[in-house]
Amino acid sequence: MMTNGESARLDDRYDLIGFDPRGAGYSTKVTCANGGPGGPPTSGPLTEAAARATYDAGVAANVACGQSDPDFLGQLTTTNVARDLERVRIALGERKLNFVGVSWGTWLGAVYRSTFPGSVGRMFLDSVAAPEFTVDSFDDGRAAAVERESARLAAWIAAHHDTYGFGTSTEQVRAAILALVHTYDANPKQYTDLGMPADGAMIARLSSQDSRDWTRVSQALAELRDSTGTTAPPTVKAIFDAPPHMSPPGAPEILNPTMQQATVCNEDPARFDFATAWAEYQQRLAQNPVTGRAIMFSAGCAGWPLPAGKSSCDQPRDHWCWPDTATKQAPRTSGRRTCAPPSAARCSRSRTTCTDRSAGAGLRRRTGVVLHHGPNRRRLRRNSHAVVPGRSRRHLTATGQPGHCHSQALSEQNPTSG
Repeated sequence: MMTNGESARLDDRYDLIGFDPRGAGYSTKVTCANGGPGGPPTSGPLTEAAARATYDAGVAANVACGQSDPDFLGQLTTTNVARDLERVRIALGERKLNFVGVSWGTWLGAVYRSTFPGSVGRMFLDSVAAPEFTVDSFDDGRAAAVERESARLAAWIAAHHDTYGFGTSTEQVRAAILALVHTYDANPKQYTDLGMPADGAMIARLSSQDSRDWTRVSQALAELRDSTGTTAPPTVKAIFDAPPHMSPPGAPEILNPTMQQATVCNEDPARFDFATAWAEYQQRLAQNPVTGRAIMFSAGCAGWPLPAGKSSCDQPRDHWCWPDTATKQAPRTSGRRTCAPPSAARCSRSRTTCTDRSAGAGLRRRTGVVLHHGPNRRRLRRNSHAVVPGRSRRHLTATGQPGHCHSQALSEQNPTSG
């Protein structure tokens, strides 16, 4: 949170009290081996044979993981994390928690509020998940949203035709980028100084980036269009050959993939066979021609041996939600149940970080988000964030994807009504 100036202002008004959901961070967890066919990256479109190998490896990994500790892994659900959050509230001695959810955290927030309606004060949902969550619906929505975002990139490149030379209209730019996808898939390049092939997937990944990186990706696309040498163009090399971000030795984990997989598969009953998974993948490629090649094929929850349950949400009241900044999905409704009210007006996303914090009975990690109060917002007194026994406090819990350490409570001291 402290890496974003706007979000950092929360520290002027709130106490930040974090918790690690079960299965992640300092909480009890299981870490399974990642499943995949292995080997160096291949170039060009994914073949059915390669997809089958990926699927079979994923199924085997899911079976092995789910059977490694079924009693514990079977408890990793959004509802159980909501129950854990309620125990945090009780342990803190607080009447209500305020909540900010990002991505999966919006689903956790909706489930928490539905399960414990009397425990929630303010709730703010950003990057809203669908109220009926399944892996395939999530993948469909994300793929379609990324394709829509690429049209915004194309419009921006068209407005800078003098710099990049892709055309003066959105349609011209999209056609030029799509032609580049097809060209690099038909004739992939293996630059001598780049560890991955330059193919249509590389073009699609560049076209999938958000506005913070449009200048770089536009330059990279222009360099790939004009490339004739055996070494990677400079911007392409800077993007794809950058050293991976490594956490310092001994730093708390940021993501536990096993918790993420278990939480999703324990709530999604779909177990697609290969034919169905392959057909879904082919359909996404057809529906998202510019960015579809950036989509990863996987087995999803196929082979997961534990039974799928269901977390549910009721219609929240007096909650503010923004569409997804990454996917631009508008808040969705499903029948009478609404996990994301459709009155949202704008979007924002803050990157979050986790740092060790020793205070608070194992509640050790911090992260941050932007709090938006809406037109009838309450004015907040700017006080020190130190906890003062006996004073009224309001807590705000922020979460990201399942398995992340994006779970945090913030305590607001002595708010005044405005």
